Amino acid sequence: TQQVRAAVYWLLATLFLAAGISMHQMLERSGAGKLAIVAGFTLWAFCFGTHPFVSDTGFWGPIMSRFWDLQKFIIMVGMLMVLLDEQIARNHSLALHDDLTGLPNRRLLEDRLAQAMARAERNGSSAAVVMLDLNGFKRVNDTLGHAAGDRILCQFVEELKKAVRAADTLARYGGDEFVVVVGDIVRGQPADRLVEAMRRAGAGNYEVQGHTFSVEAAMGAAVFPEDADTVAELLRIADDRMYRDKPLRPITGGISSRDLGIPIAK
Repeated sequence: TQQVRAAVYWLLATLFLAAGISMHQMLERSGAGKLAIVAGFTLWAFCFGTHPFVSDTGFWGPIMSRFWDLQKFIIMVGMLMVLLDEQIARNHSLALHDDLTGLPNRRLLEDRLAQAMARAERNGSSAAVVMLDLNGFKRVNDTLGHAAGDRILCQFVEELKKAVRAADTLARYGGDEFVVVVGDIVRGQPADRLVEAMRRAGAGNYEVQGHTFSVEAAMGAAVFPEDADTVAELLRIADDRMYRDKPLRPITGGISSRDLGIPIAK
């Protein structure tokens, strides 16, 4: 009976030690919470492993009984700390990213643009900001509803991501406006080819609620340091050039006036 009891405790010690190792591997964020959880499970495994040897001794028995409560408290505190850390990280991410597309929002965009400008200044290169606005997008929201418009935006973003390098930033500037920050450009190189590459990547036919909507974005670009040397001025210049480009991008194809019941205007 004593041997069976010892075998059960050693099995439990092994399981709790394995749980501690699993928690160490599973919890990605390091911190006091993770350390407490791993330490608690390790201490629990130690208690199970040593219990058959000290349970009958008058000196160590009362001491070990205290450890049974201690590791539970340590694990509980560790889990609460991990949950708090995850909630803080989630709130921080939500504050810097767009809810619909998951892209960086305007606040994070400005920080990424400032970083790209600082890196370009150090390396003697250039950085470009390309602003995009979907022509005729308001027409989709007004006629098919915002849910349809959201699906088109998400489809457009997925296509545009294919043309954006991992080191660059694609952000949602607001509504149907997006911004791409491109760093490490050879100084003096015009942004025309970059703009056209973005235009080709985003242009296409997107289907929603049985209708096909042809998307072509108006675009404008500004280059640091050739056009401006501040974040606000670069964004303003890119925005001005984008709106000058809009009349050159008429709404073509897509949802017909018969489908929508309204005339299509540029």
